[in-house]
Amino acid sequence: MIRLMNMIRSSWRIMRRALNSTLVVVVVIVAIWLVAGIAFSVIENTTLLEGLWWASVTGSTTGYGDYYPVTVAGRIFGQFFMAFSVIFTTFFTAHVVSAVIEDKNKYTHAEQERN
Repeated sequence: MIRLMNMIRSSWRIMRRALNSTLVVVVVIVAIWLVAGIAFSVIENTTLLEGLWWASVTGSTTGYGDYYPVTVAGRIFGQFFMAFSVIFTTFFTAHVVSAVIEDKNKYTHAEQERN
């Protein structure tokens, strides 16, 4: 029973650390999507809702194709946004994984022996 409680505490600590560090990355990604959505709606002369939809679909690398840039400026902006989105998606995934992976060097010898 004690071993189970230690495993639960350890798992909870890892998840809390992952959520705390991931929150900043999520806020940055959403902020970038908001700016990209506004920029898309201005460049392509569409509604703000369509721009935000395009940014979220393109930024998440889903790419439904229902909204796409038709102007040269919009296509250039879209290419840069797609490249950054792939980079940020990769960064987000790596960040979550690194927060979840437990570093055994962070614990003292006594703490390691308990697990």
